[in-house]
Amino acid sequence: MIRKTQLTPNGLGGFSSIGFPEQTFYFSLDIQENLHPDMKNPASAPEEEGRISFYNASTLRLDAANRSFAIFLDDALIYTDCPTLDNRIGSLRLPMLEQDRAEPLLVTLPADCAGKTLTIAQATDPAGGELQEPTSTVWPCDVALYCGSAYESAFISESFWTSIPVTLAYASGFSLLMLFLWQLFHERPDPAALCGALAAFSFVSARISRTSFSHLYFSPLPTAFVTLFMDLTMLSLLAMLLYRFSGWRQRAMFITTAVLSVTAAASLFMNTLGPYRSTGIFHPSPLWILGFLLTLAFAFGEWKRRWFFRLFCRLILAESALLVLVFLLFAKSGSLSRAMPLRVLSSMVMFASLLSATIDVLYDEFVRWTEARLLLQRNTLTQSSYEALLRQNEQVMMLRHDMVKHLRLLRQFTIDEKTALYLDELIGENEKIHSMIQSGNEMMDIILNSKLSAARSWSVMETLPKRNTTTIIIR
Repeated sequence: MIRKTQLTPNGLGGFSSIGFPEQTFYFSLDIQENLHPDMKNPASAPEEEGRISFYNASTLRLDAANRSFAIFLDDALIYTDCPTLDNRIGSLRLPMLEQDRAEPLLVTLPADCAGKTLTIAQATDPAGGELQEPTSTVWPCDVALYCGSAYESAFISESFWTSIPVTLAYASGFSLLMLFLWQLFHERPDPAALCGALAAFSFVSARISRTSFSHLYFSPLPTAFVTLFMDLTMLSLLAMLLYRFSGWRQRAMFITTAVLSVTAAASLFMNTLGPYRSTGIFHPSPLWILGFLLTLAFAFGEWKRRWFFRLFCRLILAESALLVLVFLLFAKSGSLSRAMPLRVLSSMVMFASLLSATIDVLYDEFVRWTEARLLLQRNTLTQSSYEALLRQNEQVMMLRHDMVKHLRLLRQFTIDEKTALYLDELIGENEKIHSMIQSGNEMMDIILNSKLSAARSWSVMETLPKRNTTTIIIR
């Protein structure tokens, strides 16, 4: 015979006066409302494909980490964490789970659940075999019962709030990856851009795998893979910032990143092995928090040295101010979720790092493009100047040739001896004039001879004694 004992609520969400330690706690609900308002009789739902799945979509959600459960509809068992036990109401002694759940427990209810009694059996904290006080307290898990449309609405809401950071992270990762490939094509790759792209894609994988609807589209992933994605995200962020630091800060960040890499690998190894999977003795979260705090301290130390860190630190300060504002607005209302400090800190660093890295790489590429354009314009001006010198040299040579031709013609027709001597002198002087440098390269000869001619015209050159012109032949 089953004996029911009414427990006393303590006003804080718990119930006291359980009978003995490790006693299984039961709480029930008579389902009076119709979970399918579009249908008067759910049991007579048509069997068309798609319609019956909608009416069978009533979902029970239990939020608990280490409690085991058995769920009954009237006296029929519909779910249990311990199938080997005597799964009858009043005969259960449920143990605590050896490993915490990563996601809420979801149980699908049958379509004809209206009018029946839903009973949930929950394990309580162990007492080590010793009797606790008579006023021991049990804390029921959070329970939510969804009809098909309500659960779909929850999926839509979660999908929307997931898509915003995922889209931003994917856009940043894709941009950094394309910029890295562009730099690699031009033989000047930046490893920081590749690390940033890896961090963004790892964050996308971790965020999607943590959603409650991911198992509907992908095969369920072990908890170790979700942890691996997050660890890879944080390591990639630290590696990206490592390439931006300089001096002793870069060496210190290298050691920090190496230590955290070993810690993450050891944590993954211990959590994956069977004998150590449920011990829960190895949690590297404090080390990660210290690593990110050290990174932020180094970033503010590099404020005056690099434009990247000036932008990064300003974004961190803006995010901190926004976080404080959100806390002040929603802390009293109780709607603020209990996010882990590591998740909040890593999200802040990731957003600031990816945005700063994307802007910094784009700025560097813009500077290089501007310098290339200026160099191209300079080359164009140089080519134009050379062509002008070449045309001027050709005109001078033509004038000299014509002048010698006319002087010789005048020499043939003159009969005056003094005039003839003067013309002979002019013809001789003109034949002595030739280029000072003859290297065999026409462009080099024109440029150097024009510069040497300009140098001879300086006033300082006029003070020097005049000497015969020397021809330099470069072979």
